[in-house]
Amino acid sequence: HVHRFDIVQRNGVNYLIACALKSGHEFKDDWSKPGKVYAAVLPEDLSGFNADHQLELTVIKDDMLKNHGYYKLVEDNVEKCIISCDSGVYLFVPPASEGENWQIEKLVDEAASDAVLVDMDGDGEKELILISPFHGEHIYFYKKVDGKWKKVYTYDTADFAHAIYGGTEKERGIFFCLPTVWIPENMR
Repeated sequence: HVHRFDIVQRNGVNYLIACALKSGHEFKDDWSKPGKVYAAVLPEDLSGFNADHQLELTVIKDDMLKNHGYYKLVEDNVEKCIISCDSGVYLFVPPASEGENWQIEKLVDEAASDAVLVDMDGDGEKELILISPFHGEHIYFYKKVDGKWKKVYTYDTADFAHAIYGGTEKERGIFFCLPTVWIPENMR
């Protein structure tokens, strides 16, 4: 049940990252088998892979119930991934060298369907914006205060918020929440 996947690069090595929404089910809304995050080093030549010779994926994080959200960003010239699930929002950083472990940092404990990091207030520091809970009705804004993420704003009337995207337009932080598109008044 891979829901999101991407290729991230660090120091010339390409990594496949694959986020499984769940690890199996008996019926559609069965969440008894939490999702996982898999990774693999991609060889430069993929022509040898086929049904008999497949890429070997390694579980780098498990027990991720409703593992739904994915967002890639670049910080300090390193591609990183924000991955969201019921147990919170995580930052995944690929290894500096092939064979090393991924760095995984839990940013917040809030159940999240999707999340982004965007500088919304123009202070040079990115805010964490997330949808909560799974396909939820809340959009939360977190700001890093004294090294910890603190909830600073809540929008509570989203209806079935499914996905979020953040970026910049005309040097200002923006985000889109689907099916809702909204920018808070104090952030415009």
